[in-house]
Amino acid sequence: MIERFDLLEAPLTGTHLIDASAGTGKTYTIAGLIVRLLVEREVPINEILVVTFTEAATEDLRTRIRGRIMDAGRAFCEGECFDDPFLLALVERVPDHQRAGRLLTAAMRGFDEAMIFTIHGFCRKMLRENSLESGVLFDSELITDQHELFREISEDFFRHHFYGASRLFVRSCGKDFLPDRIRRTLAPMHQRADLTIRPVIDRAQAFRDFAGAERGFRIAHGEVVATWAGARLEVATIFSENPGLNRSRYSLKSIPAWLAAMDRLVVDQDPPSDLFPAFSKFTRSSIEAAVKKGFSYPVHPLFDLCELLAEASEVLVAAVGACRLALQAEYYRFVHDELTIRKGGAHQQSFDDLLTTLAQGLKGPGGDRLCRVVRDRFQAAMIDEFQDTDGVQYGIFSRLFQGSDILLYLIGDPKQAIYSFRGADIFAYIQAVRDVGSRYTLDRNFRSVPGLIQAVNALFSKAPRPFVFDEIEFDPVRPGSLDHSPLLINRSEEPPLHLVLLNRNGGPEGETALMPKEAARIKILDWLAGEITSLLWQGRQGMAMIGADPLIAGDIVVLVRTNAEARRVQARLEEVAVASVLHSSESLFASREAEEMAWILKAIGEPRRGGLLRLALATRILGVAGEKLDQFNDDNDFFDLWYERLLEYHDHWIGAGFFPMFTRFIDSEGVRERLLGRIGGTRSLTNVLHLQEVLHLAAVEHEFGMVETIRFLEERIAGAGLDLAQEEYQLRLESDAELVQIVTIHKAKGLQYPIVFCPFSWNGSRLVDRKGSQSGQPLIYHGQDDGNELILDLTSPPEPDQLAAARLEEMAEDLRVLYVALTRAVQRCYLVWGAIKGAGTSALAYLLHRDEGDDPGFDFLSTKADHEIRADLAAVTAAAGSGMVVYDLEVRSSGKDRSAQPSQKNGLMSRAFMVPVGVDWRVFSFSSLAGGHIRSDHGPEWFGATMTPKVFSATDRDIFSFPAGAAAGTFLHTLLEKLDFQQYRFGEARLSLRNALQTQGYDPDWDVVLDRMLDGLLNHPLDPSRPDHVLSNIGSSERLNELEFYFPLKGGGAHDLDQFLARFVPGWRKVWPVGIFSKSFEVLRGFMKGYIDLVFQQNGKFFIVDWKSNLLGHQPEDYGEELLIEVMARERYSLQYLIYTIALHRYLGQRIADYRYEHHFGGIYYIFLRGVGHEGHDRAGIFRARPDLKVVQGLDALLEGAGVVDRSGPF
Repeated sequence: MIERFDLLEAPLTGTHLIDASAGTGKTYTIAGLIVRLLVEREVPINEILVVTFTEAATEDLRTRIRGRIMDAGRAFCEGECFDDPFLLALVERVPDHQRAGRLLTAAMRGFDEAMIFTIHGFCRKMLRENSLESGVLFDSELITDQHELFREISEDFFRHHFYGASRLFVRSCGKDFLPDRIRRTLAPMHQRADLTIRPVIDRAQAFRDFAGAERGFRIAHGEVVATWAGARLEVATIFSENPGLNRSRYSLKSIPAWLAAMDRLVVDQDPPSDLFPAFSKFTRSSIEAAVKKGFSYPVHPLFDLCELLAEASEVLVAAVGACRLALQAEYYRFVHDELTIRKGGAHQQSFDDLLTTLAQGLKGPGGDRLCRVVRDRFQAAMIDEFQDTDGVQYGIFSRLFQGSDILLYLIGDPKQAIYSFRGADIFAYIQAVRDVGSRYTLDRNFRSVPGLIQAVNALFSKAPRPFVFDEIEFDPVRPGSLDHSPLLINRSEEPPLHLVLLNRNGGPEGETALMPKEAARIKILDWLAGEITSLLWQGRQGMAMIGADPLIAGDIVVLVRTNAEARRVQARLEEVAVASVLHSSESLFASREAEEMAWILKAIGEPRRGGLLRLALATRILGVAGEKLDQFNDDNDFFDLWYERLLEYHDHWIGAGFFPMFTRFIDSEGVRERLLGRIGGTRSLTNVLHLQEVLHLAAVEHEFGMVETIRFLEERIAGAGLDLAQEEYQLRLESDAELVQIVTIHKAKGLQYPIVFCPFSWNGSRLVDRKGSQSGQPLIYHGQDDGNELILDLTSPPEPDQLAAARLEEMAEDLRVLYVALTRAVQRCYLVWGAIKGAGTSALAYLLHRDEGDDPGFDFLSTKADHEIRADLAAVTAAAGSGMVVYDLEVRSSGKDRSAQPSQKNGLMSRAFMVPVGVDWRVFSFSSLAGGHIRSDHGPEWFGATMTPKVFSATDRDIFSFPAGAAAGTFLHTLLEKLDFQQYRFGEARLSLRNALQTQGYDPDWDVVLDRMLDGLLNHPLDPSRPDHVLSNIGSSERLNELEFYFPLKGGGAHDLDQFLARFVPGWRKVWPVGIFSKSFEVLRGFMKGYIDLVFQQNGKFFIVDWKSNLLGHQPEDYGEELLIEVMARERYSLQYLIYTIALHRYLGQRIADYRYEHHFGGIYYIFLRGVGHEGHDRAGIFRARPDLKVVQGLDALLEGAGVVDRSGPF
């Protein structure tokens, strides 16, 4: 039973729950209760606890409570009650005015000691003051940003589970199982210790099943591979000529694509576990099902083998799915446990840790004593915004105060509980409803005009159980006062709730087809722009008035659910010259400007890198036109000009620091003028300047240099969206002028606006797509028994019951979000509705079209014709009386009274581009030629999924135990690129090595190992016959690092390249079958691009060096000459060094007047860093080659389009 709350008569003992609907004076009520406690129970101000959930709310409460106490003091001391009914009644009821005045004066004097906190502030104070009872260390550091720690733990997990995993498993996991994606999916849950993960899967058994499934799959695949070459023609003939095949299933035009797909599959050493979409066409069962009556089945051994492979594929896909589920569950547990362990080891606590630590302390051995100590501090407690609590927070307050002599008021509005993404849990409120016997409601709305209150009452009263759960009731509220001036248009008052109906383009009366979402959005945005333009024009003419004031832009807000919607609204308003300001909690690092700034700073950091420079120039920040960028291909002066400019910024950054450098960059490059000249430029410039400030502060605080600053930005971009953005990282307002506001509903909670537009409240479920399928995200829902168990369900696809449970909670929250949106309005609110795809699962559909007995997760719109929709709307309008009006969007946006709409633009046509575009032209690289088979520096082929890789700490002190993988390879490459070969001395570079290792996340104790490796590398003869031919003799002026090259390709074919390599590369055909390049390309036409690790000159000859950090084994013998020849062929490095040779051959031919290959080209060294420089193994670790000139000319001619030229000559 819910009673109407009476502030003057409310009890001042016991535990009570107050449902405070929107605009009903919640803060007024809290302040009034405190005044009563001060004068009636004589409770000191520092023994009244008030807890809320944000810093802003805390400051507002302090201000309002202080003001209320001052008002009460004047009422008792001076008789000034300001026509306040509550104070008048309280003064009359309390007989001793002088004593009451003294008590209130004492409260004012001691107000600095008032116990008004955020929930986190309260927990921190209790923990610090009661360290012994709570078991908290005195010197724990409070950290506000766990991003780095979270990323580090996440990457440790993936290193541990994937570096040594089967390549087939890694590939089968797919792109959605990459570290960043899993972090984004599970990041919001990592603090929930009480989360139950389903399904429960035995990880060890799952990987045993996968290992067996992989073996079966590889065997079946191998048999298909062995048969395909001889069977291809026969199968093609059956598919295309067999008269018994149903051509609707075996279409002649599809057969070539199927055969090509099979060609690619048989040369793929790690084929996808699900093969390719049309693979079933090759199976016996598919062929038999496609044979027409009266015809015999085509028979071929390949069809049976493909049947077996398809079955093996199904088993493998299921096994991979089970492993993925097991790893996701383990990832969640690992991150949660490691966060606790690592923060504990560093004496650190996050804000969420404050809550869990206090909760655990209250449950622990010292819990009773801690509880008594806290209770002794307070005589009353009031928990504001209680609807935003969770189970942990409610458990704290329940343990501390329920069942004691302390007064406890839990004050909130469950209809406004919309912060589940922050961890708020409506089921905690529901549990409190069950626990607390005394429940009140505030039922007078002091915010909105009476007609709007009546309309909202009607809307939420139509549907049974308007907030889904029985414990969240909707009690209609009454107008609290009549002093709100309505919005007058031409001196006339219109109904305050406008429901704008989007028609189905004039279809027949019984039409039930739904309008596409994007078409609806475009129409709605057009209408929105027109309506706002019209209102502003009428305000300027004095035709739209709120009381004595004309309507202005600052009176209008557009409420949206997502940041993407906000950006579209802002862009459309800007098109009609309506200035707006966007309020968003979106991360600064998720903006386009952050990504562009990273490109620019990387280009400044490495000004020689042409690719980075191109990226930087293509940004909106620098805004170089496309035709200018095209000059890079043939205008060295243009490149040199920009190179010099970037080099100046580079040097200025080193000399003066980041902030002065970027300030000069903004001024010199005209960034302000360029951005402000674009649509959305104010937003872009605000972001750029905000990014400059954030990076400057980070650089100063952490003493970042250039590399660290860029890395900081890139890591923040990669992690944007994993957690709610810190306040300093949220997008700032572009302007504080009185502009139209665009605000997310979550950010608007607690605020009010004269005119509110809700253009997208028709958006439906995010858990299901337009076909009713699950969206692919894990489900989060509560157990059905008591709602206290929070479940993370990773099952994909989910069971129907689980999807229904999650959908039910989603609908309940969507209804609460809609309620918050509607109750922000004071004078007028616009809602848009219509038969739009997906709208049937929206909160509005639930309220407008649901009937008694309908499932809350049902689509309430898909079967409704227009006349049925209008009938439902008419019922709500009738209940709303004069508070609501329904009209068609098309009529409203084209009416004659909307004279301020922009005129129609003249119809313009663009010229058609008729020139054929060559689709086979592209920029090639070695990696693209390798077509996915390149394994680059990833170490040996571990096929066992349970192999435990080495992590970043040194136990075995040799180079073989140094971490393997792409990250380690990049680290070693960078180290060698920056190293001065001639100046290096063994033992003298340990400090710099330790700093480099630590910066990249490696144990600095690896410095000894790397020092020994570098000493052996630099002093080891590259040619055993020439002892002086060592890298330590190469000066900085005699070497080029990361030499970038481009050279044209004019038409060599994939088959031609394969035949050439088979003829001239030792061991090529042993590891690569015929047609290996068919998967990557057909014709080499365009440009070849790449970077050569090192080119050096010695004695008039030029040499190529490529560093390889591959882990081929754990002893020097694994890097012997014969083994390296096999590795060079298997990894296609032979092709790579031929490309490098041609690039350098062409380059030297242009730079040296009398260039001759035989005289100037010295050779190629592929240096496997782990295998070089070991005593007694002089020839290990280095692959040496010097291709014959005829071979180089032959490949050069092939790349010029001449086909395979019959050249001979050894390497």
